[in-house]
Parts: sequence; structure tokens; C-alpha cells
Amino acid sequence: MVIFQWNIKYNLGRDEQFMKKIFVGIIIGSILTISTTAFADTGLKEISAFLNPSLPIKLDGKQISLQNPPITYDGTTYVALREVGSLVGKPVKWNDTEKSVEIGNSINRIDDHIVNVDGSDYIDLHFISQIYGSKRISYLWDDVKKEYTMVKQDSTGDSSKDVTLFEHIPAKVFDGASYISYQLYMEKLLPILTNVKQ
Repeated sequence: MVIFQWNIKYNLGRDEQFMKKIFVGIIIGSILTISTTAFADTGLKEISAFLNPSLPIKLDGKQISLQNPPITYDGTTYVALREVGSLVGKPVKWNDTEKSVEIGNSINRIDDHIVNVDGSDYIDLHFISQIYGSKRISYLWDDVKKEYTMVKQDSTGDSSKDVTLFEHIPAKVFDGASYISYQLYMEKLLPILTNVKQ
């Protein structure tokens, strides 16, 4: 800044010394304004953290794979909120109006969608479809085999480009709704669902 002032001093005439002070004031004011408002609106703070992709993550004793690796910061491990929501059956949404994150609601508690029949747990397939609906996952019913096939729908709507993710999902009907094995969901389907990109 000293060199800048020296150049102005010798390049401006005597009658223009007042303009020099105004010009320097504008430059300094602009620099301060830019530096102080860059993060003021977002409340963000820059930190130094570490990606920890080799860290095993378990849910109910079973190891799961995540689309985004955990982050370790200041001795604490952080996992992407959307993935955690998917794992526990809670939708996670961004509310742009309120600039806030919304996690689940009273209707979408996973325990409300599990039934126990003859000692085995089953989860409502419609509930799973609602959770992962934004990923364009659908379930095709085979009436002969009485089982579903899980597919990822093509973004263009061309069903010939749909990708089969998992076949032979047996289902049972309780109270008019299709249920699948909760164990099958946790061990086989959930790892696939959490890794499918939107």
C-alpha cells in the first residue's frame, strides 16, 4: 500500500491531493467490505479436517458402506446427515425457505413400519419406497414367483435403460400392504440403497 500511495503522490498534481485521499479511502473501504462480508451471510467457518474412508461404520452390529466417507475433526467423527437419515429410515430435506435442514417427521418413524410375524420382522415396502423415492428406485412385482425386483429407473423415463439392483425379494402381504424381510433389507438392500446416487 505504501508503494501505491507513493505512485499517487508523484503522479497527481498538487491540486489533486484531496482526490488521492478519497481514492485511497475507497480502495481500503472496498477491501474491508469484501473480506468481512465473504462469510458473514452464511455463518460458515473454515476448518481443517480429515477424510476417514477406512473407518468401519456399523448399524445394529452390521457393517455398512457409505457413499461419502466419514470426516474426523477435533477428535469427533462426522457422517453425512442424508446418509444417516437413510440408514435409520428418516428423510432428510433442505428447506430453502427457512434455510434449514429437516429430518423426518412424526409419520416416518421406521419402527411404525415393522411388523413381527411368527418371530420374524418385516418392513413395509411402500415405506422404503417413500424414503428412497428421490433416487428413482422402483420395485417390479412378479405375480408368478411372488417376489419383487428392485430397479433404478433411468432419468429419461426409458424403462429399457432401467438398471436391476437386486432380484428375488420375497414379499408377504399384511393388512393389504407388501412387506419384505427386515433382515434382508438391512443386510442386502440397505447397502445398495445408500450407495445409489440420485
